[in-house]
Amino acid sequence: MEVIKMGEKKAIKCPLCDKNAKFKDVFFKDRVFASGDVFEFKALKYFREQDYARGNCIMDLKQCCECGYIYNFAFNNDKMMKVYSSDTYYQQKNFTPRLNETLLNIKEKIQSHANKEDVFLEIAPGLCDLFLALAKESKFIYGVDPSPMTSLVNKLENVIHIKDFFNAAKLKRNIKHEINFIIFRHLLEHIENPRFFLKEVIEFLKIGGKIYIEVPNTLEIFEHKKFYELFHDHCGFFQKNTLINIMGDLGCKLIDEHFLYDEQWIGLFFEKTSENKPTHLSFKIFEEEDYFTESIKQLNNYLSDYKNIALMGGGIHSNTIIEFITQENLKNIKICFDLNPEKQGRYLQNSEIQISSTNRCNLEKIDCILMCMSLHEKKVFENEILDFIKSGLAPNLKAVILTAKEIKLIKIEDRNG
Repeated sequence: MEVIKMGEKKAIKCPLCDKNAKFKDVFFKDRVFASGDVFEFKALKYFREQDYARGNCIMDLKQCCECGYIYNFAFNNDKMMKVYSSDTYYQQKNFTPRLNETLLNIKEKIQSHANKEDVFLEIAPGLCDLFLALAKESKFIYGVDPSPMTSLVNKLENVIHIKDFFNAAKLKRNIKHEINFIIFRHLLEHIENPRFFLKEVIEFLKIGGKIYIEVPNTLEIFEHKKFYELFHDHCGFFQKNTLINIMGDLGCKLIDEHFLYDEQWIGLFFEKTSENKPTHLSFKIFEEEDYFTESIKQLNNYLSDYKNIALMGGGIHSNTIIEFITQENLKNIKICFDLNPEKQGRYLQNSEIQISSTNRCNLEKIDCILMCMSLHEKKVFENEILDFIKSGLAPNLKAVILTAKEIKLIKIEDRNG
């Protein structure tokens, strides 16, 4: 059962502000997956088996009352390392126009703060989409990441991709240029000691050097009660003002910001200064006792009215949302739809829910679609779901449940009436 715990405040050293701070309980849930980015090649569990659609990790989120940082005290690094080395772990690719459009917007925003002679370093570029886009228009760019992309990108003359984890001292021995601009996107939330990491990054730059940080927007998650955005593999959750305050304390000033995907992501630009100038921007302490409980209950109430349910979106959110769905409702989830051919045929974790395409045969009996793709929900609903209805591909579809901005039930009117 999902529990929002608001217990006694305890003094613990914060991994972000480094103060002996009081932490308050924010959210607790057991039996969650180590990572939502795992898609099995076969069904590992069948309905009625123990721990169907459940994992073996815990989320125990507590908030620092000094800086606002939310930390998962139950984060299990050993289990995460096993996930990253598994062949079932999947890195998201930019296979849709909207993903590519967002990437280009980020690239242009970064370039607007860079000089033509700047040398870039991207930490954990993953599949190197942004990395390669910047390489085409930059003097030189370095990448450091343990992923196996090194041999592919190092063919370019102005690129060096180092297959390793970021270590400032070690990296300095392997570069030939002065770094002017450091980029890391959707990395900071995965780091257990974010202050140590940020200090290393900042010390790598000279005065005037720039940093671009991109993280999920914690305020947006809480405002819209998006419980499925709480991942075990995210050690921490950041508010914008929390990051600005910490970076100011470490000697960097905010020079720009932008929001992506209807404010679901935050992008912050900082410049290293000659002195530390702490800011004291306000941040939200989450005092409410039932932030997510009612949304979880509401989702299960909606699902209980349907017998042939499909999940729309075979990504991380499908894996995380099933952790909160009751066994009574899980038995009625028949399939998960995704456009990505690399995922089709694979399964959500510890379940018999297979990822497949949205063809007539798969849609015919579906009476409810649960949206599990908050970044693209509006586009997919308008361009795909409504098309299923108009074309008659889903003749038995009675409802769509939206999740991007609260849980919302959309009932499909009789299309023959």
